[in-house]
Amino acid sequence: MKRSNALTTIMFFVVAVLLMATVALGIVTVIRNKANKGQLAQNTATPTPTASVNVIPTQEIIAKATATPTVIPTTTPSPTPAFSPTPKATVCLDPGHQLTVDMTGEPVGPGADVSVERMRSMGTKNSFDGTMEYEWNMQMADLVKDELRRRGYTVVLTRESNDVNISNKERAEIANDAGADIFVGIQADSYSDDTVYGVYSEIPSGTNIYVGQYAKSSEELAKAIQDAVVAATGAKSRSPQYRDSLAVINWSKMPVCVMQLGYMSNPDEAKNLASEEYQTKIVTAICDGIDAYFAGKN
Repeated sequence: MKRSNALTTIMFFVVAVLLMATVALGIVTVIRNKANKGQLAQNTATPTPTASVNVIPTQEIIAKATATPTVIPTTTPSPTPAFSPTPKATVCLDPGHQLTVDMTGEPVGPGADVSVERMRSMGTKNSFDGTMEYEWNMQMADLVKDELRRRGYTVVLTRESNDVNISNKERAEIANDAGADIFVGIQADSYSDDTVYGVYSEIPSGTNIYVGQYAKSSEELAKAIQDAVVAATGAKSRSPQYRDSLAVINWSKMPVCVMQLGYMSNPDEAKNLASEEYQTKIVTAICDGIDAYFAGKN
C-alpha cells in the first residue's frame, strides 16, 4: 500500500513538472511571436530617408546624350603680331639760310669743277614785321617737324638753330646720311617788284647731270605740297623753277624740292606770312602734301 502511494506521488510529480514545462514553453512561444511581429512591423514601415541617388529615366539620358552641347564662351587672347607695321617715311627738312654768311666755295655737285658759295646770304626780310627769313624758315620747319612726327614720320632737320654755319652741300649730305626718303627745303622769297606774290618750288630738271634720275619724283613731290598750300591759303600758284645750279639739290640722293612759300616783299603776303593763323595753314598743308605724295607712291 505504501509502495503504491509512493508511485502515485512520483507520477503526480512528473506530470506536474511536464505541465509546468509546457506552460513555460507556451509563454516563451508567445513572447517570441510578439517579438517577430514587432520586427516585421519595423521592416514594413516607411524607411528613414538616407542620401539617395537620383535615378534618371532612360529616355532622359538618351535626350541629353543626343542634344547639342552647350558651348561655354572663352576669352582667347589676341595673338602677338608677327611683325610691327611698317613705319612711315623719313623726311629731311631744310630751314633755308642761317645767321652766318659764308662766301667760300664748295662744288656745285659730286665731282664738279664748278664752285658755288657755301651760304650766300641770310635770306630776305619780311616787309611787314621785319622778321629775317632765316628765322622764319627755322620757325616753320620746327612746326612742320612736330606735325609730321605726330603723323608718324621720322623727321630730320639740317639745322636746329640760327647761329650755325652749314653749307648747302652739307645740308644735302645730312639728308643722305639720314637715309631720308624725301628732302624738302622751306624758304620764302622777295622781289624788287612788290606786286609779285605766290608760291612756287625749285626742283631739278630732267637733264640735271647730278640728280636727273630724281627729276620726275621731285616734281611730283613739289606739286603735291604746292597744291595743298594753295588750296589751304588761297595763295597764287606759280610755275616751278628748274634749278640745276643749287648745291643743296645736286648733292641730294633722293627726291628733293625747295618750297618758296610766299614773297616777303609783297605787303599782303608779308602780313600773311607773319600771321600765326596763316602759318598754321601752311604747316598743315605741307604735311598734307607730303601725305599725298606718299599715298600716290603706294
